[in-house]
Amino acid sequence: MAGLLGIASIGFAQEQLAGPGQYPQFRTLSGLPGSGLPISRDGTPGGVGAWAYSTPVAYGLDSWRYVGAISLVGRSRRIPFDFSSNGEAQGANGTLSLLAGLPIKQYGQLTFGIMALSTKWDNAVNLQWTPPVDGPVTYAIGVQDVSGQGGTRGQDPQGRDPGESRTYYAVATRQFGSSTFASVGFGDTRFRGRLFGQVNHWQGRWGGFLEWDTFNTNVGVGYQFTVADRPVLASLGLVKGELAYWSIGFSF
Repeated sequence: MAGLLGIASIGFAQEQLAGPGQYPQFRTLSGLPGSGLPISRDGTPGGVGAWAYSTPVAYGLDSWRYVGAISLVGRSRRIPFDFSSNGEAQGANGTLSLLAGLPIKQYGQLTFGIMALSTKWDNAVNLQWTPPVDGPVTYAIGVQDVSGQGGTRGQDPQGRDPGESRTYYAVATRQFGSSTFASVGFGDTRFRGRLFGQVNHWQGRWGGFLEWDTFNTNVGVGYQFTVADRPVLASLGLVKGELAYWSIGFSF
């Protein structure tokens, strides 16, 4: 597992999301539950479930379930594929993340996430606890960037990060019918002490989401398929309504 946790994200803050207090690394693929691949209420990744991009859903991963994801966000509505020969992006924001469900048995679901923030492997660790509850609504509390020193707040014109980026949040998710999910939450720091939320819907293998991350609206469509009987989600969309992204999420 230690080797797997070395998988992380390579972030290149683009001009459109850069600046102090803009959190460029967390406004793309978040490394939180629901990002990259949907999660069902019982903690199963893939299939019909709650799905988001830069905000969390309340559903957590079941014990020893893993989700990996990769995403690239460009500078315009043109879909980015601009990787250089040394693996770095030219003018794009690339992210790799890993989520793992930790065993806490009758105490609910505990989801661990890790993402690296640069080619130097600076990293941010995320945790979310989903307690066991009855009823149609699932609740969770979490922290994004546990150490608060991930350098994710955004740099000022002198290249300095202006402060701690640890973010506490709470989120609730409810399923409507057989294939629609809605989440709403509140968080400090990265979420600026405001409400965030998303709604997603599935029609067979196709899905779509609409998300408000307290800065702007993100939208995406995705298609699920299987590789070696493992679920995979390929997605295209827009961050901030103007920056094209693609992502691939998978369970293993």
